[in-house]
Amino acid sequence: MSELFSTPDHTLDALGLRCPEPVMMVRKTVRTMLVARRC
Repeated sequence: MSELFSTPDHTLDALGLRCPEPVMMVRKTVRTMLVARRC
């Protein structure tokens, strides 16, 4: 399982953001990843 996380496809910089902004950014990133995998 450590190999799965050793080379991330995406990174998300949420430093300095206040809730709920980081959560919404994660949601958007995951949705984008799911759409890209369907193609």
